[in-house]
Amino acid sequence: MKKIIYSSLLVLAITLLPSACDNDSDMNSPHGSTTPPEQVVLNGVKNLPGKSIIYFTQPSDKNFLYMKAVYMTEIGERSTNASYFADSVVVEGFEKAGEYNVKLYSVSPGEAYSEPLEVKINPEEPPYITAYKEMEIKPDFAGIRIKTSNTSNETLTFYVYRKDATGKWTEAGALYTKKQEINEPIRGMEAVPSEFSVVVKDRWGHLSESKEISLTPYYEEEVDKKKMGYLAIGEYKGYLAPNANTPKNLYDGIIGSNNTFMTLTTVGYDFTKPSSVTLDLGKKFKLSRMIVYGRRNGTDYSSIFDGLYPKEIEIWGRNDNNVTKFDPENDEGWVRLYQGVLPRADGSVIPAAIVPLTDADKELARDGNELEFSVDLDAYRYVTFVCIKNYNVGTSRINVAELTFFGTPEDKIIQ
Repeated sequence: MKKIIYSSLLVLAITLLPSACDNDSDMNSPHGSTTPPEQVVLNGVKNLPGKSIIYFTQPSDKNFLYMKAVYMTEIGERSTNASYFADSVVVEGFEKAGEYNVKLYSVSPGEAYSEPLEVKINPEEPPYITAYKEMEIKPDFAGIRIKTSNTSNETLTFYVYRKDATGKWTEAGALYTKKQEINEPIRGMEAVPSEFSVVVKDRWGHLSESKEISLTPYYEEEVDKKKMGYLAIGEYKGYLAPNANTPKNLYDGIIGSNNTFMTLTTVGYDFTKPSSVTLDLGKKFKLSRMIVYGRRNGTDYSSIFDGLYPKEIEIWGRNDNNVTKFDPENDEGWVRLYQGVLPRADGSVIPAAIVPLTDADKELARDGNELEFSVDLDAYRYVTFVCIKNYNVGTSRINVAELTFFGTPEDKIIQ
């Protein structure tokens, strides 16, 4: 009896199988469904600088795989896809603000397209145009400085051209950045009166108009380390001993070895307070920049962005050496020239003991941490390097290999 029932059920299943398969035959095609899916439903548009975000709801259609947006720009047709799990799509790459038409297609696994849903968008002024309009070009040390805004964090390129003696424009440098607030120098130029032109380009290849200006870059040279010295001042004297910890190691030109300046715990100084070392540049300089090199012995980077590597620092200046200690709170002769941090390659200040060094960190260690001084500062002869906190211990002890200074000597400053 059981055998008869089982046989009957098997016959019934075989009988029903073809009709069931017929219902999904399109879905089981070797190339997927070729039946066009239903259109998506538009939920809204958000217009932004140089782009728009289109929000939608996908159809309740088993044939729907993804949504494709197709639109025209000045260089031709562009398209972008939104996956099965997305509810929005970004359309970008527009040359200017204005109204544009976008067609939204629902697409099946077999690449069958629905009828287009047409959407009007109005992207705002692209970032490269805004950056051009707001751009300021000013003289800087050995070059020019570009200042403007880029609130969308768009990748922008600033091409700098300089007119040569024959009247021909030649490329003098370029700046690539995604920063929101752009205030960057482009160096490597002579301190002679020149005509400059700057053009802004975005990642889509759009070019702004050129902004032209005539100016003279400030003269810059590296401070001669053979003429440098130091002042024997400070609340502790241990670093003045004629041993490996002498401040002379900060300007001996030796980088990448154990020849460093390291403050010691044996001197009885309270390193929970800032510590300092004061150098003599040999003559007055209007400082432009400074490079800090940490302790690195060959390929041993164990002291970089860790341990006694300076993290929070200040740079102070003065023009007389009639002092016995660094005390800016009670001595108006000291002027603060810089306050900030010495960051890792990604801009963070996380110790290497927590996040290991990257190749970019090691490259930065070889090149040194460069910091810039304001062009509005006066010239100073004596410069004090102050460590507020180091990277790991949390005190002000430091282990630094070299300090390199650049600027304009007093006799070459153009008033």
